[in-house]
Amino acid sequence: MTARIIACTRLCLLQLCLCLTTLYSSTTLAGQEAETSPDILVSILPLQALVAGVMQGVAQPGLLLDSGQSPHHASLRPSQMRAIRQADVLFWIGPQLETFLPRVLGGSGANVNAIALLANPQLRTLALRSADHEHTAGTGSGASTIDPHIWLSSHNVAIMIDQIAQQLIALDPAHAARYRRNQATMRDKIKALQQQLSQQFKAGTRYISYHDGYQYLEQEFGLQLAGSISQNDEMQPGIRHLHELRRVLQQQAVHCVVYDAPVRPALVDSLLQGSSAHAVELDALGLRLPTQQRDWFTLMQRLASNFSECLKPAKPTEIN
Repeated sequence: MTARIIACTRLCLLQLCLCLTTLYSSTTLAGQEAETSPDILVSILPLQALVAGVMQGVAQPGLLLDSGQSPHHASLRPSQMRAIRQADVLFWIGPQLETFLPRVLGGSGANVNAIALLANPQLRTLALRSADHEHTAGTGSGASTIDPHIWLSSHNVAIMIDQIAQQLIALDPAHAARYRRNQATMRDKIKALQQQLSQQFKAGTRYISYHDGYQYLEQEFGLQLAGSISQNDEMQPGIRHLHELRRVLQQQAVHCVVYDAPVRPALVDSLLQGSSAHAVELDALGLRLPTQQRDWFTLMQRLASNFSECLKPAKPTEIN
């Protein structure tokens, strides 16, 4: 009798151990699944900032291009090609901006899911106003005439965040709740920032740009482009064109000339000679953002601050 009791006890203990082991293994696997996150790669810094905002608390998305590489005609290093092959998803604007990427994706041998956000039909896109070769080169006979600087519009950024969140939830449902919270938080912050920036600009203010790349800001805040210096980087603007821009500066009360970071073109200083206008650098790609402040909101605040400072009328020179 005693032997039977001992045997039953041993059997019960064995079954209990098996149950506990199974429960522990299931819990461990579930924990591992929850801790893993997708490998996300993003083409340019402004877009990485948006993806990072949606992924906050989960993982940090990788950045394909560094500050020394142009999104129009970058030549990728082996490490960057490897990053593309290893990524689960690559977020990019589209062939209208990253003109080199279709060729790279076609020959990389990667199965990466490349998501071109500019293809979203809910975006409010604008047509290019000049024959800027940088946004059409390398795209063949079907070259697009859409202005690709869509991250300069708060409406478009909200749409992009929704699409990014949807893609991440589909790929990584374990963190769906986190993605949705971040999505809602970013949407609220976008609305607040748009209201804040609208106070910095005076509608109707005119300016001259080295490149015509800020019309999304114009549409949102009522600015007006009086002219652009360069319409094609492969050709210098003619003397007649520069004379016309000087006439605009003198006769139409335009006192702001903007150019893109990181290099101040010599033609900007040539245009400003004999004028009271001033020039300001704009950093739409976030090239000068400190590593700790690489978020879309800081990028837009700095861009708006520099822009609005440039748009202020020049102070009259004091005569002693």
